[in-house]
Amino acid sequence: ISVNGLRELVAYIDSPTFKAVYGSHYYIIPKRLSQDIVESFFSLQRQSCGGSSNMDT
Repeated sequence: ISVNGLRELVAYIDSPTFKAVYGSHYYIIPKRLSQDIVESFFSLQRQSCGGSSNMDT
């Protein structure tokens, strides 16, 4: 997630619209917004198929 995306998310969670629907007791854990888990999964998939040396695209 980009810095601007995080700023917009914080602004949305702090907005009256969000608080009216979900309440005001929410917080953000930036670590959970990371894509490292997804990137690690795809890295393992590439390695199991021979890495990038035999890519057809």
